[in-house]
Amino acid sequence: TASEIAHLVRLGWTGIKLFPASVAGGPAAIKAFSAVFPEVSFCPTGGVSEANAREYLSLPSVACVGGSWLTMPPATSDGQSPIRAAAERAIALGR
Repeated sequence: TASEIAHLVRLGWTGIKLFPASVAGGPAAIKAFSAVFPEVSFCPTGGVSEANAREYLSLPSVACVGGSWLTMPPATSDGQSPIRAAAERAIALGR
């Protein structure tokens, strides 16, 4: 909530995990929070997936995203480690 963010800012925090991001309002909520707290960088988790991570990462106030999709990807047909493959896809999302 905005009250919790304000409390963390008063304590000197500028990097804040937002969980569950999708329930809190997703990218639209982060945009609204950023208007009030421009010094805060967010790490949204909860409801963030490989399919919607780019939408979060496109926001200037989002430093990174997290989600279980990074550690539970489908197996790859080329024998590559599924976790390594997911990490490489995640890196590509920020480019």
